[in-house]
Amino acid sequence: MRAPATAVSTLVCLTLASMPLAAGGSSERVSITSLTTKGADYILVVTPNPSQGTVPDPYMKSCKQFEVRGTYRWLKGALFGQDAPLSRKGHLEALEYLRKAFDSRQPVNFGWVGTGFVAVEPANPCVVKSRALLMVTDDRGTQVLSFYVSP
Repeated sequence: MRAPATAVSTLVCLTLASMPLAAGGSSERVSITSLTTKGADYILVVTPNPSQGTVPDPYMKSCKQFEVRGTYRWLKGALFGQDAPLSRKGHLEALEYLRKAFDSRQPVNFGWVGTGFVAVEPANPCVVKSRALLMVTDDRGTQVLSFYVSP
């Protein structure tokens, strides 16, 4: 006999609610060395410009240049769809912001949330993959944040 759908849904919700949330994140001032796009796909190469007295970004700290090979896809682990703020439209807006910054040679705040990047090859942590970008403006200014795994 199959369990009623509401019982299964309740069980899934309780299981997910009891799991620890892995959020966190960081952003760092970077100069954009190159940016190529094709629709939602992109290759972004940045040079980190860490501020004096700040903790180096854990992804970029050992990199003279940091390459992101990205696209727009559901985050890994997103079982029931993409989180609302992570839309294709928002991803494309973040790419347009990066394009304008690249064209005008303006540094940007670039970072990650949760597991924001995954190395293409573990031996080279300076070349990573991303599944979604989100542009956020707050009291620290505008930041573009990468996501890979659903938080």
